[in-house]
Amino acid sequence: MKKKAVGLYVVLNALVWGVSCMGVLRAQDLKEANRYSQFDATIGLINSGVFAGFAYKEEFRVLGSKHKFFYSPDFILGSVTYDGQEYFGYKMKYDVYGDALLLYYAGVYGSQAVQLIKDRVTEFEIEGHRFVNLSIQEDRELPASGFIEVLVEGDHFTFLKKHRKRILKKSDRKSLYHEFKDRRAYYMRLNDEMTQVKSLTHITALFPEYRKQINDLAAKYNELKKSDPEYYYISILSDFDTVFEPKTENDL
Repeated sequence: MKKKAVGLYVVLNALVWGVSCMGVLRAQDLKEANRYSQFDATIGLINSGVFAGFAYKEEFRVLGSKHKFFYSPDFILGSVTYDGQEYFGYKMKYDVYGDALLLYYAGVYGSQAVQLIKDRVTEFEIEGHRFVNLSIQEDRELPASGFIEVLVEGDHFTFLKKHRKRILKKSDRKSLYHEFKDRRAYYMRLNDEMTQVKSLTHITALFPEYRKQINDLAAKYNELKKSDPEYYYISILSDFDTVFEPKTENDL
């Protein structure tokens, strides 16, 4: 992938997409989002700073729907925390294969996107899905790195999903093209440790004293186990968070 550095003050139109289009934002964030969007509209995108990054050039030819992006290959309204500043109502897409966040701009050296500098992205939200950057939150080796989706953020634990894409080379009579297949892994963050979980057994092993409560919740949501396995675990852990109380030093 060829990249050209794009300065902080790239000349571009002072256009901010309206707050009325920000359906992907959570309801409690709408008031805050409106304030920030009005701020960006006032100073203009030239000085907002969010476009510091690289001109993005696509290097893979893809046919059909087996693309490398999260949710859609099209740009979707979302929000991002970049260099400690929150930005709302920008068109973006997440390149899962390259683990890169792209913002729409059709005037940077012929590109249609700016690839944000990864180490400056704290978190982003797109299509109602929130991602955090593990690489800048931790200075130690973890079983996963980069952008990871937060599925359940409890008071004492976090259930996470790492999106990945596997690339496949294909060819027809005329040319070479690529397909990308979804891969995923789930993790539980508890007591400052991050553990991969592949089944309910792995979850109950992390909370041995709550085995009965977890099994009861599993029975409650059993109908989701086959139809929507991910939501099955989200439902169990969301309810479990209301009853889980970690041990304190006085309990030891």
